[in-house]
Amino acid sequence: MNKSACVIEEFRKNEAIFRKLNEAIPVAVFIYNDGQIFYANREAERITGYKRESLLGRSLSDMIHPDFKALFDQLGKAQAEGKDIFSRCEIKIITKTGGERWLDFSGEAVVFKNKSAVLGTGCDITAYKKENEELKKQNQFMQVLMDTIPNPLFYKDKNGIYIGCNKSFETVLGKSGDEIIGKSAYDLIPKELANKHYHTDSELMKYPGTQEYESQIQYADKSLHDVVFHKGTFTDADGLVAGVLGIMTDISTQKQAEEAFRESQKVYKLLAENTADVIWTRDDNMRFTYVSPSFENLLGYKPEELDDAALEKLLSPFSLENIVNITAESQDIEESGMFETLRFDQELTHKNGTKRWTEAILTYLYDDDSELTGFVGVTRNITDRKLAQDALRESESRLKTIFDSVQAGVLIIDPETHEIRDINPAAILMIGGDMSKEQIVGKVCHTYICPEEKGRCPITDLGQTTDHSESVLVRADGTKCDILKTVVPITLKNRNYMLESFFDISVIKAATEALQKSEAELQKAKEAAESANRAKSEFLASMSHEFRTPLNGILGYTQILRNDKHLSEKQRKAINVIHGSGEHLLMMINDILDLSKIEARKMELEPITFQLHDFLINTTEVLRIRAEQKGIALIYESNPDLPEKIYGDKYRLRQILLNLIGNAIKFTEKGTVVLSVMREPSAVTDSGQGTDTKIRFQVEDTGIGISDEKLKEIFLPFRQASGRLAKAEGTGLGLAISQRLVRMMEGELYVKSTPGQGSKFWFIADLPEAEWKTDPPDRIEVLKDIVGFKGSARKILIADDSKKNRMILRDMLSPPGFDIFEAVDGSDTLDKATEFQPDMILMDMMMPGMDSYEVIKQIRHIPLLKHIIIIAVSANLFGQTQRKSLAAGCDDFLAKPVQLNDLMKLLKIYLKLEWIYESQEEQASETVPAPVIPPPKKEIAELYQFVITGDIRGLRKQVTKIESLNPDFAPFAAKISQLTDKYNFDEIQELIEPYLKLET
Repeated sequence: MNKSACVIEEFRKNEAIFRKLNEAIPVAVFIYNDGQIFYANREAERITGYKRESLLGRSLSDMIHPDFKALFDQLGKAQAEGKDIFSRCEIKIITKTGGERWLDFSGEAVVFKNKSAVLGTGCDITAYKKENEELKKQNQFMQVLMDTIPNPLFYKDKNGIYIGCNKSFETVLGKSGDEIIGKSAYDLIPKELANKHYHTDSELMKYPGTQEYESQIQYADKSLHDVVFHKGTFTDADGLVAGVLGIMTDISTQKQAEEAFRESQKVYKLLAENTADVIWTRDDNMRFTYVSPSFENLLGYKPEELDDAALEKLLSPFSLENIVNITAESQDIEESGMFETLRFDQELTHKNGTKRWTEAILTYLYDDDSELTGFVGVTRNITDRKLAQDALRESESRLKTIFDSVQAGVLIIDPETHEIRDINPAAILMIGGDMSKEQIVGKVCHTYICPEEKGRCPITDLGQTTDHSESVLVRADGTKCDILKTVVPITLKNRNYMLESFFDISVIKAATEALQKSEAELQKAKEAAESANRAKSEFLASMSHEFRTPLNGILGYTQILRNDKHLSEKQRKAINVIHGSGEHLLMMINDILDLSKIEARKMELEPITFQLHDFLINTTEVLRIRAEQKGIALIYESNPDLPEKIYGDKYRLRQILLNLIGNAIKFTEKGTVVLSVMREPSAVTDSGQGTDTKIRFQVEDTGIGISDEKLKEIFLPFRQASGRLAKAEGTGLGLAISQRLVRMMEGELYVKSTPGQGSKFWFIADLPEAEWKTDPPDRIEVLKDIVGFKGSARKILIADDSKKNRMILRDMLSPPGFDIFEAVDGSDTLDKATEFQPDMILMDMMMPGMDSYEVIKQIRHIPLLKHIIIIAVSANLFGQTQRKSLAAGCDDFLAKPVQLNDLMKLLKIYLKLEWIYESQEEQASETVPAPVIPPPKKEIAELYQFVITGDIRGLRKQVTKIESLNPDFAPFAAKISQLTDKYNFDEIQELIEPYLKLET
């Protein structure tokens, strides 16, 4: 056999093997071209149900299920186009019997019998598909089942990779299943939490079974939740551990509830242990299971001492019986249904024996089956409330007694209907007519009270809160009487009423009308007296002003003429007499003016700090000579408790004492006059600056005394202390002024006198003790023989409507060399001031036309003039005039009659002048040292008396006497003589007062 034949033979053998193999394999084999089958094996017959003969020539496409026909046709098209059509897919075919079979089909282009064909193979997977579909259904069921479980559920393989979870788990992590499956815990939660789960899972895989533990997991919102993990292992088909199944239970709410419960337990314990009320519990057998510590505060026993036996001992018999009855009633109620709360009062005995009233609130506790499990109670101390209730009942009883016994009529009225709800016996009696309470109660109040107010009641209709007015009561018999009624709203037992009280004022009204008539007449008389008194005061003030105006001329020119060097000694003495007489007249005018000021209430005290002891010594020394001249002993009795310095009006206090001591000397012919000063009890003032010192001043004499009928008159103006009309030596105003001055010091001047034995005058003044220290004067400024001043010229404008007054001031100011200008009224003053721009204006305060105050106001508002010094000059010495002028803009005040020395001082101060004197010895220091060698104290005291009284003649005689006593006294006498020539009594007084203090 040749080689070709061998090859063919070998091919045939192989083909036979191939055919046997195709027939034996469990895979359907189709060879087809253009869809036409021209080869099919035995498995193809079994799968399709067709015999092989029926398959050959049949179209394979006709057996393809419609759902897969497009796919199969697409493969045939690729074949026709000569493309590589190898493909593998799952398709479904229709069998001969109409059944359906699943094939795992693949096709490949081949050459069969020298023709292009497709070798198609199909493995029957119908059983696999059915099993897979069933498994899928089971998986879907399991997923639905897991998704219905509210707890988060998951399962992982043995490597910790999630292979399934439910919706709750997805919600917790905030991710879908696709985002979770295939990931580990490290991909989904924080590492520290993932570590914990990894270790617990590893432990579970190592020791298969179940596991439960508490942990935390981070939710999608980043919040940490407390959860309990329940985990277990599952196995594969071979029984090996394949993974972990876990389910989570969120216990965050439970944890919070437990924490809240613990906190509430703490609060409850804190409340129970700190509240004043006693909190207690009992079981269903009425045994105490808890008693709060406040039980000891309530009754003095410790909580552990309390049991039923002890409680019975603490309860009063009444309370014990009450509790037994209440408990029995509550048990009856409980048998018919659950009883929740019981409330009752009980009286208990404290350990110390005192009684305590308490209120107990008992609450029944039941379980879910409505079975009684115990009791909880609160016991509160109501002793104060009980006492208040007892007091209220007592008060109500007392008010009822008052209501029934008060003499005024009282009604209780309904504000809506105005019906009388209650009435007291007094009101029934006023209504009269034998009416009873029952007959009146229920009637409208306007039947009897204020019938004219019906429909316009002040309370209910007019909106007043109270009504207090006069009205009319209509009695039962129709008669009427005047009443005074008071109506106020009240609340009784939580209802609003009106309380109306009234009483008969008929008699009172008649008496009141008579009294009013009498008071009207008295008022007219009082007004007439006051008018007369004001007229008198105005007259005195006016006359004082009129007297002072001519005295300004008299004293002004006597001061000017005394400086004239060409006068003879006789002329000089005559001028001095004129000046002294003018000063005496001025002193009397001042007394009248003082009284006028006091009565017009225009005098004010001017307190200063001064040394009390020195003041009293000087005051008595002034009058000592006068007393000795009459042979009377003047005694000053001091008290060591007196304060060193006091704060008061020194001038007015001296004026009072000089009046009292002077009168005592005047009306005492022999014996003594004693001034006693003592301290009254005092207290520290609110200001803390000193003490409120009250000092008693008393002047007692052995004089002629005053009869009782004359005592009432001694304080009247123009009366002498003897009770007779004023004598020539005095004005009779001393005691009247003294009494008024004492009253201004918030005191009262008293007198006690026995005719033939003597009198005693005393008063107590409120003079605070002072701390301020004053330095005694050691250098006295003296202005004498001024002939000029250093520096540039000074311009002075004299503004006065009186030519005489202008002349006086001009003549006073001309010698030193001032440039003088004059103005006759307000407008002229303003013009002259603008024209000449003076350094100072001497402004009379009573000019015609534009008044002085308006002139001052305008000057102070003109920039060119506002710096000018303005001195007010006035004969009106009322304090109001001085204050008003200073308030208007004046720099100082100068009184008329103008004292030359006072004028020179003001010029020096405000114009800052340095005087030039006629004598070379008196230089710019303008001061002289105090005398080195004074005369005896007796002589100084007599000199002081003449100064105080203004006795020029006596003063000059005393100076001459001092000069004759000793040549060493000549400098002292010369200084006094110089000041006397100038009538400068103030400086004389300041000069000699220090010597009165020296010990002899």
